[in-house]
Amino acid sequence: MGDGQRAFDDAAKCKRLLPKWEEVNYRQGTALVFMKEYAAAHSALPRALELDPESEETEKLF
Repeated sequence: MGDGQRAFDDAAKCKRLLPKWEEVNYRQGTALVFMKEYAAAHSALPRALELDPESEETEKLF
């Protein structure tokens, strides 16, 4: 908690193992927003919505 780079790195590792899991894309996007990397988050979050279009949490963050 409070370490955006570490959270992003953990999500990236998980994404290699489970690329179609919506939650990992959401976590990656959340970490990027925390680090104020908004352009990169804007790329990660649509993938999360593509995998789970009904996720209100992802939609809100996006």
